[in-house]
Amino acid sequence: FTYWTGVEIGLNNFMSPDGGFDLPEKARFMQLEDANSRFFALNVAEYKVEFGSHHAGLFTGLGLEFVNYRLSNNVRLAYDSDSVFAQTVVEPDLRKNKLRQIGLRVPLMFEFNTKRSPLPTEDELRGGAWKDKDFSRKNNFHFAAGVVGSWYFDTMYKQKFREGGESKKVRDKGDYNLLPYRLAARGQIGIGSWNFFAEYGLTPLFEKGTAPEVMPVTVGLTLIGFN
Repeated sequence: FTYWTGVEIGLNNFMSPDGGFDLPEKARFMQLEDANSRFFALNVAEYKVEFGSHHAGLFTGLGLEFVNYRLSNNVRLAYDSDSVFAQTVVEPDLRKNKLRQIGLRVPLMFEFNTKRSPLPTEDELRGGAWKDKDFSRKNNFHFAAGVVGSWYFDTMYKQKFREGGESKKVRDKGDYNLLPYRLAARGQIGIGSWNFFAEYGLTPLFEKGTAPEVMPVTVGLTLIGFN
């Protein structure tokens, strides 16, 4: 009776370490196009330990996530072993300018449901008591809170533009000093099959000392639940 497996979609953004969405001047090159910085996850496995009842428990699982950060400024990201920085681009006008990460994700979350598990117990089956109980997920109010750990095994920086009347793409598979893992606080709330979630990075986007500190934030919905 867990709301983890399924298809999730959402939007990404950055917050400054003080908790605001206005990035400091030295981090403005990482300003995002909010509507085009998209998040997609395919959560494929879940396991739950119940706390003596069907209503509360601790769950974990496994998923695959795709994180896109689409930059709003006409800049080109560059990096070396010590820093990440932006080079202003006068021409051409960049039609797409984004960082993408792909990684595996594992949650550890406490979950509470107002309804019982949709399956009767063995005692209820033997005694026939299940006939008088509602085991459906409909109208079940649920919430969960905890952390999600991610490990990123693929990174790509992509730019798309027009030059000489032709559409061109430039891709770079460098790591751009992005932190290869993330720990995020996650909260989710929903009713029935609807589920809204928010994640706040407890670790920064870049390796410490190589770039201005920005904290990833994601909000989204479960599009399709596998339960």
